[in-house]
Amino acid sequence: MSTAKLTFASILGLVTVAANAATQAVNVAANGIDMLDNTVDQMKQKQRHENAVDLVFSNDQYTASASKADAEFMLNINEFRSKSKLHEEMFDKSLARVQSALAAKAKAA
Repeated sequence: MSTAKLTFASILGLVTVAANAATQAVNVAANGIDMLDNTVDQMKQKQRHENAVDLVFSNDQYTASASKADAEFMLNINEFRSKSKLHEEMFDKSLARVQSALAAKAKAA
């Protein structure tokens, strides 16, 4: 009978060891998932910050580029109009015709 008790105790000991090992494996897996989740959260936050900064820089660059292009356009118009009185009159007439055509197209739409 004592042999059966020892064998049963040994089996219970093995079951306990196996249960503890399984619990530790689950804990390790849970810790790994938590670490992965934290890493993903940090990456998402970093990406949000980078996107916000990139958007500001992109807006600044676009604004500066568009302003420069508009200034160059206006200088070219001014240079053309200042060539002679005829250049000025012809430009103004052409501008009025184009604006009138655009207004008529917008009104029809």
